[in-house]
Amino acid sequence: MKLNDSLLYQIHALSCRVEAVLDDLCVADGKVGYAEYKVLVAVEEGGQTTYGTIAKWLGLSAPTLSYLGQRLVGKGYLRLQTVEGDRRTRRVCLTTSGKQLHQRLTVLIEQQVEIKFAAALNPHQAKQLGTLMRAVESEFSS
Repeated sequence: MKLNDSLLYQIHALSCRVEAVLDDLCVADGKVGYAEYKVLVAVEEGGQTTYGTIAKWLGLSAPTLSYLGQRLVGKGYLRLQTVEGDRRTRRVCLTTSGKQLHQRLTVLIEQQVEIKFAAALNPHQAKQLGTLMRAVESEFSS
């Protein structure tokens, strides 16, 4: 069997292509990459949390998240707050600009993904794919 005939390879290749398209979209509209957008999503969904927690959620190393976080702080999208009683721990929060960027990019990404899926699949196929993906995900989550 050839590598590109493997289901695992096809899933990985599709994931890489989707992330590349979303990265281009984020950079063009928000001047941040898709990796930075995912940090904004994690902070928005997790509330005031720490870099360590976000790194675990996103499957990133602490230095990688620190780099992405500092870029977002520098652009005015994140704010770091020292935790009272523990000077080493800092909470990460979205600024008003960060919240606006998160909302704008989320709408844009969802629209583009829907357009791409609608072009490739009819509604019945899209529903089937969602069902199949949830079934497979549950097997990898246990």
